[in-house]
Amino acid sequence: MQGMKHFIALAAIFLISVCLSAKNKSLDLGIPKGRPIVIVADWNQPPFFFIDQKNGTPKGYCLDLLTTALDKLGVKYVVKVESWDKSLADLESGKADVTCSFDTSNQNKKLFFGENIKQLPFYIVCRKNNRDIHNIEDLNGKNVIVRKGSIINGILKKKNISCNIIGDTTISRNLVKLNEGQYDACFANKLTLEYYIKNLKLDNLECRPVRLIQQENRIVGNNENLVLTISDMLFKMSVDGTYTNLSKKWFYVYQGVNIPTPLYAVLICLLIIAVVSVIVVRILTNKIRKANARLLEKDRRIKLALKVGGIRITEYNRKTNKCTVLEGDYSEKTVMTVDYIINHVHPDDKERFSRLMENVQRGLVPKDPLVFRFNIAVRNQWRYIQIYLTNIRDSHGGIVRTIGTHMDITDRVLSSMALKVEKEKAQRADYLKSEFLANMSHEIRTPLNAIIGFSDVISQKIVSEKDIEECSALIHKNSDMLLNLINDILDLSRIESGELDIENTEFDLTDAVRGLYLSIKSTHTDDSKVDFRMSLPYSICIVSTDRRRVLQILTNFVTNAFKYTEEGHILIGYEKEKNGIRLYVEDTGKGLPENTKDSVFTRFEKLGSHKQGTGLGLSICKAIVEHMDGRIGVDSEKGKGSTFWAWIPTDVITPNNDN
Repeated sequence: MQGMKHFIALAAIFLISVCLSAKNKSLDLGIPKGRPIVIVADWNQPPFFFIDQKNGTPKGYCLDLLTTALDKLGVKYVVKVESWDKSLADLESGKADVTCSFDTSNQNKKLFFGENIKQLPFYIVCRKNNRDIHNIEDLNGKNVIVRKGSIINGILKKKNISCNIIGDTTISRNLVKLNEGQYDACFANKLTLEYYIKNLKLDNLECRPVRLIQQENRIVGNNENLVLTISDMLFKMSVDGTYTNLSKKWFYVYQGVNIPTPLYAVLICLLIIAVVSVIVVRILTNKIRKANARLLEKDRRIKLALKVGGIRITEYNRKTNKCTVLEGDYSEKTVMTVDYIINHVHPDDKERFSRLMENVQRGLVPKDPLVFRFNIAVRNQWRYIQIYLTNIRDSHGGIVRTIGTHMDITDRVLSSMALKVEKEKAQRADYLKSEFLANMSHEIRTPLNAIIGFSDVISQKIVSEKDIEECSALIHKNSDMLLNLINDILDLSRIESGELDIENTEFDLTDAVRGLYLSIKSTHTDDSKVDFRMSLPYSICIVSTDRRRVLQILTNFVTNAFKYTEEGHILIGYEKEKNGIRLYVEDTGKGLPENTKDSVFTRFEKLGSHKQGTGLGLSICKAIVEHMDGRIGVDSEKGKGSTFWAWIPTDVITPNNDN
């Protein structure tokens, strides 16, 4: 037992050492073991790097970024406060390790540079009374303060600006001299300039923007691994929100809010107005409380009228021939003339309403309520209003006034009308269903009788071979009729349940139409008065759609054409149209009356109950075409024939030499 405890302790020590070794190995910063990271900076760049005047400690946005990143990496560090020249020299010699710097990335090839932390535009600061300096060209012949090692030196040289450059790294000291008039201008970023102007109370200076390349503040170090590791940690800090919080701390809080003096005056005026308003409101509240006491009775009557069911009460004045709304408002007017009301009565009800008002004028009111259509309350919308009139008489029997109660019963009327329409639809559907069942019994019985009858003839063995062949052909024909009928019923069931299947494949439409034509032509005798033709515009026509459904549509069109064409011709064909194919069957039959074109594709609809069929074929064709995102229709003229067509969207490929 004691040996087991020793074994567990040794194993734990081994795992801890392995983990520490792996951690140290994974965090290779290229720094000698045991030595902390040395951070240096230019301490004259507030709010990025600066020395707190109160306690002398180093502070700044960039310093917070570096120390936070190193803390998250678990790396020890020290901050070294010295001049920028000494700091830069320590970086190059290896005595210091990392900093955040402006304008050195293009001038020092001994150091490594990370990603840009913050990009700031350059500003010129000069005295307020100096109106000669607005852009960089105005600096010719001036004494200009430029930070030592800044990229501005190269820009001034490139633009051939002849000025006296004061290259001192202590911006604060030079800004004081600039404020006193010893120099003419100074280059730096706006945040640093505003910090010194505010804290040193240099009221004679102001910042002016110039169009120059912006400063890039980058992580700088003499070890590539260290720079990349810190840059990666800064990226993680941007993801977890630490980066954003530091930016808010140094830039939003640092900049502060300057409220202009006029705004203070406005705020004081608003405060005075608020106080006066409170006093006025109190006075008005007392008056309103007294007025409410007088309106309680009227308010009670209004609520009672509305509670009854939307009843509105009007008074008719026989002398002025005007109506006044007493309770409830359904118009933009409270007093309305009879002519105004008549103008808002439905045209079909105007004569009846005019007679009513003539009788009311004579003192006669109907015993029962009447219903009229108005559009007074809602423009461009007719409302059904039920009106009940009664005369109020005095002690001598004379009519004092006529009171009318009005109730909007539009919803009730529309519901009744909708129920009537639905009832008619249900009756029509019941009639069509009964007719469909009757047709079905006939359509199923006819081929079954033929199949059973001719099967009995064949089984008697007293007929010739020729008769047997004819009987077999008739049995086959009636079997096909029965099979097509059952397929139509199954397709109707699939359509009702929303499970109609469409299987798109590539096939030759010319070959498919030709095959269908030959198959249908073989089932019709040669002595028929109808000439069955086909039109194939292309020798090959490759389409991508459902072959079976295409042939089903054409078969139903042709079958329908043969039913109603006694002589002439029937033409089956196709043609390219827009981004698809147009299938059509043309006949010289009876044609369709104008009022039946819309209903011919409705289920169970047949033109003539004596014709064979269930009235499902064309409705199934319509459902198939719509399911394929196509269109279907018929062009017909009574007595001249019809052309049933269906357009189906599909890619069409034809030979180039075909017309």
